Amino acid sequence: MEKSVKLGDIEVARIGLGTNRLTKTRDNISLVKAAVAAGLQMIDTAHSYTGGQSEETIGDALSPIPADASWQPRAAAGAALDAAAPRCSGPRWTRAFAG
Repeated sequence: MEKSVKLGDIEVARIGLGTNRLTKTRDNISLVKAAVAAGLQMIDTAHSYTGGQSEETIGDALSPIPADASWQPRAAAGAALDAAAPRCSGPRWTRAFAG
């Protein structure tokens, strides 16, 4: 099996970090930092994960977020469930938590 996949013009590892249970704790901030330092390229997040704590945690861990960072939002995922919620995911939202 291939170890990476091409998303648009970016080659990324097939293994990523799912954050649907990631709460804002020091341990989880350290986890994200360590994963990225080890070469992790893909983090799956959404504002609905743990009431927004997932993106807050990622923002804190990656602050300051590099200007060349890339996001691939899953805009359609959960659209019916989140129809009443504001669209608050993606780089601007995560950068807001990074300060």
